[in-house]
Amino acid sequence: MSTIENIEIYENLSEALAEASEVEGLRLNGKNLSTFPEELRQFTNLVSLDLSENNIQEIPEFIGDLPFLEELVLNNNQIQALPSHLNLPKLQRLELGWNRLTAIPANIQQLPALDYLYLVNNQINTIAEEIGMLQQLDTLWLSNNEISTLPSSFGNLANLYSLYLDNNGLSELPSSCFKGCQKLFRLDLSYNQLESFPLSIFDLSNLYHLKMSENQLTDLPNLFHKLKQLQILNLSKNQITILPNSIATLHHLEELILTSNQLANLNTTILEHLHQLKTVYLSNNQLPELPNEISNLKALKKLSIGNNLLNKLPANFVQLHNLETLEIDRNHFSTIPVSLKQMLSLKHLDISRNDIVFEEGSLKKTL
Repeated sequence: MSTIENIEIYENLSEALAEASEVEGLRLNGKNLSTFPEELRQFTNLVSLDLSENNIQEIPEFIGDLPFLEELVLNNNQIQALPSHLNLPKLQRLELGWNRLTAIPANIQQLPALDYLYLVNNQINTIAEEIGMLQQLDTLWLSNNEISTLPSSFGNLANLYSLYLDNNGLSELPSSCFKGCQKLFRLDLSYNQLESFPLSIFDLSNLYHLKMSENQLTDLPNLFHKLKQLQILNLSKNQITILPNSIATLHHLEELILTSNQLANLNTTILEHLHQLKTVYLSNNQLPELPNEISNLKALKKLSIGNNLLNKLPANFVQLHNLETLEIDRNHFSTIPVSLKQMLSLKHLDISRNDIVFEEGSLKKTL
């Protein structure tokens, strides 16, 4: 918001009052305030107000007397609810992280210009359907709350770009909750209670980054071909045993994180087609070997596969000419693979906590 970036910010209320009608920016964070100062009514041209890190318990109705307000920052207070009348037609950014909110009420629709909403670390368990009326909303932070489901109106957030729902109590998502979110670029659903992969995610054809670590996923639908733009996929700390063939269609995928699952083999079809893959995390699984097809990952720069059941690398592993980092710690290697000496691009090797006996002239002496 260029207007906010260029305005002068006052940090002393007394000084600001001397020219109240001209003040556009006011920052009174950490002033041990328990209420909104009544003097704020005088700042009729205020554009940015920061009252974070105080002890404020409620937002007064007179907030609506600040018609030009574009940014309201109230993080780290004791606020339990939004006022019944918001009436801030120009408000673009609202931050209420680390408060005591329990709901996103219906009157959130009174903020038609809102494009950034930050509500992390509250106690929110209810989201009104009216949230779908925020047509300008670009970024929504709802991390660390008590949300168990989403309203279907989420599908009306046509301009939503980033959505953070990590650390909640989500066990399922409505089938159409992302239907109209075609601009969604980043979605974080990690640290929830999802037992099955929500099919509504496959409506997000422009999704770039999907994070679903720390859930209870066991099976993945064979529908990943619908996420054609995906570049980062994080499914770590689940209970996944098999990767579906459709992941092989993610031709833009650069980072695949599957740490701490129950994989006992790798789908070779996937390895044959993910030519843009640069980073792969497979540590803490049950892999007894790496298939020869691993050599097809020509762009691979980092492979982390510690704490598996490996005792050797495939003969063609040396064909990974761009590999810079290899982590094969906590496996069953009895010797260091001699082929690693031929991998001139390799800069970092972790082979600790194996059963290797080092001898004179070994790789340890030459790396």
